[in-house]
Amino acid sequence: MTISLLATSVLLASTVLDARDGSLKPLANGASPNFVVFVLDDMPFLEQWAESAPFMNRGPLEEGYPTPYIDAFRMESVVFPKSYAAGPKCSPSRYSILTGRQPAKNLNVIEFISGKGGRTEEYNGPYVSVPTSALQTADSVNTVQAVLKDNGYLTGMVGKWHLLTTDDDGSNLGCKKLESVPDAQLYDDCKALLYNQGFDFVDAWYYEKIDPNDYFSHNPEWMVQQSQVFIDEAMEQDKPFSLYFASTLVHAPYVEDALQLFDCQQTPAGVLTGYQTPEDHTTMWPRLEVWAEAEAQGYTGQDANIQERAYATYLWADQMFGALIDYLKLTGQYDNTYIILTNDHGMDKGLLYQGGSRIFNFVRYPPLFGKSGPMVMPDTFVTSNVDFAATIFDVAGVDLPQGYVMDGVSYIEDVTNELAFPGQSEPQTCQYKYIDIMQSHSIVDHQFQYIWRATDQVDSWSDDEDEVQPIELYPNLLDLEQLYDLDADPSQSNNIFNDHQAMEEHRGVIAKFQIKMTAYIEDICTMDPPTDCRTPEVMFTTDAPDAAYPVGDGSPTSMPVTPSPTLEKCCYPADESNKNAAQCYDLTDSTLCAKKTKKWSCAWGEVGEEMCTAPTTEPAAAMARTRNATRTMRRSATKWRVRRAVSGARDTTPTVRS
Repeated sequence: MTISLLATSVLLASTVLDARDGSLKPLANGASPNFVVFVLDDMPFLEQWAESAPFMNRGPLEEGYPTPYIDAFRMESVVFPKSYAAGPKCSPSRYSILTGRQPAKNLNVIEFISGKGGRTEEYNGPYVSVPTSALQTADSVNTVQAVLKDNGYLTGMVGKWHLLTTDDDGSNLGCKKLESVPDAQLYDDCKALLYNQGFDFVDAWYYEKIDPNDYFSHNPEWMVQQSQVFIDEAMEQDKPFSLYFASTLVHAPYVEDALQLFDCQQTPAGVLTGYQTPEDHTTMWPRLEVWAEAEAQGYTGQDANIQERAYATYLWADQMFGALIDYLKLTGQYDNTYIILTNDHGMDKGLLYQGGSRIFNFVRYPPLFGKSGPMVMPDTFVTSNVDFAATIFDVAGVDLPQGYVMDGVSYIEDVTNELAFPGQSEPQTCQYKYIDIMQSHSIVDHQFQYIWRATDQVDSWSDDEDEVQPIELYPNLLDLEQLYDLDADPSQSNNIFNDHQAMEEHRGVIAKFQIKMTAYIEDICTMDPPTDCRTPEVMFTTDAPDAAYPVGDGSPTSMPVTPSPTLEKCCYPADESNKNAAQCYDLTDSTLCAKKTKKWSCAWGEVGEEMCTAPTTEPAAAMARTRNATRTMRRSATKWRVRRAVSGARDTTPTVRS
């Protein structure tokens, strides 16, 4: 009798899932699984991975740029088409990948809010940003690398770190210098800090982003070579390995400079010599050949240089990933390695919306999933990079140490059930995911996205008025409470909270998300007293926040929902200098108004008062702000295409800042 590949993978999956003794779980060949988490920095969605991309307000996906290695990998992978970054910026996202915790639970965030960092501003809850998302040594006891190391793994890291505190974890070494100036001794001292954070091996290491300089640029050959050295060390020690590979591509600086003006000997550690030089030690093409291939495409027109750069960037990134895969195959480790290929955030970096928080997530591991792919999970599967850690521990068969705070969940059982019985089971873990940035938070499921802002602070991307701003893509950006039906409104243009009839139709959905968000903020709040963390004002209540609701038909929910008590109110701007003052005049429904005004510096009173029957004239300044917020929505599609090009100082402003 012939057993299918799928059936074989499911049988193996059950063996892995049933083992719970805390030891490394052997596969059929007696080996423990290896792990590789490969992060492409600022990588956009390309047309060939369209199933993973949200609706892009910037325009159509990039197309015509081949990525043969990634495509071949994807063809043998499980694809999670609705995956999210737990924090839609470089550092918060990386923190969640390595810890399995929400960015809001970062020890650095907690200490910042407590005032340990010397802050003077008032905050209304956890504040998640790039600086506050650093990984302290005190917070790194419970990380993927630390736990795997304690369970017999050799752990390694290459590439971009971007998680050191501003004081270099208390050492004040001045590591930031390495962004633009090579220094061999400083490089050794700074990368050594990571040995205290669970890594046995650290090399080809970049402090953060690469600032333009005359000494070095991207060096993917170096990263691949050092990954090979690490894999060799693990094999020599007869240990399973876990590698965190964080590419500097495709983030700025421009690749044409790296390909034509720099070579693979030039690094932040200085100029490599002798056996250290990665040239000819990987399967990557020589740099000039990569650029020549891009030039050979013969692009013409005003966007020719942007298209040429994009072609070279994606080709080079693809070869970097492919060279690592080649070495895993050469050493016989490929099919025994659980590999995650992902990016760190969406193109609309720093925003909670789908365009900012959605990521691609391709996972290959034949012992569990087989190779007959791509195995695209249903849209009802919702995952996050906060789930990577829990899933890795599940596959490795290790127990969490006492005191480990884990927000992520393993999706292995959901995936293997779907592969074994397609469309016959509902996901148990892949349902709701949370996203944090600044003092805003979001909950997403397979159909809706809910956003709650404690303040109106959002990422601005650039101070240049000629650059694209978030408000140009998302007209309800500054609304402090937002709900979108992603099926009916993929561009996220119609905030259900701004339509009273829509609110009534979705009262069960609103009750569900407001209750969940309140519970989430109570969980992440470390302020004293906890009431200092702002939470939503619940408009509807329900005894069944986890119950199902009708999907896609827009009909009123059948959940047991009742309105929360409220007074009829009207609103008008008490502070016309507030940038949201004009919004006060847009709220004609008194019930809706009452729920939103005090967070917009508006005044509100009972219906019947003079201020409500004869509101003041909308201030000219507020009207001007409203016009300015929407004036550039009519900019041409050509400009969007220019800004969607590969990371760079002017072509894609959102991808320049980390």
